[in-house]
Amino acid sequence: MGLAQQAAFLYWYTGEEKYARFAYDLLDTYLTGIAYRKEPIDLSHSHIQTLVGLTSFEVIHEDVLFDVIAVVLDDDKTYANGHGNHYYLDQILNQTSTRQWGLTELIRKGFDAQSGLWSECPGYSVNVVKDFTDFVK
Repeated sequence: MGLAQQAAFLYWYTGEEKYARFAYDLLDTYLTGIAYRKEPIDLSHSHIQTLVGLTSFEVIHEDVLFDVIAVVLDDDKTYANGHGNHYYLDQILNQTSTRQWGLTELIRKGFDAQSGLWSECPGYSVNVVKDFTDFVK
């Protein structure tokens, strides 16, 4: 999905359709492969139910659809449902749901306000900070 994200950005930047097609083909293959799946059900109804992703039981996954496709979509007003690039970027940055915190919420809750450190083990926090800086790039 990293290649799809890069291609989507290149399409947005250059307007060349070949990049949009490449991003679409990768995303379409991925979505076709997981579309039939449902999220696992935690029989104990614990908090883990809100953390489990469709592609792994061990890691929290965001919906790759939003960050990969958002930059190739047109403006919100182009779509009858208003779900264009600004809508999906807002979903990533600001909106929080049961299974996915917006990045602003994640930053607010994940980093200690006093120390500025990520609230999990230091080794893991290095990866988290890298992921945040990759998003900003």
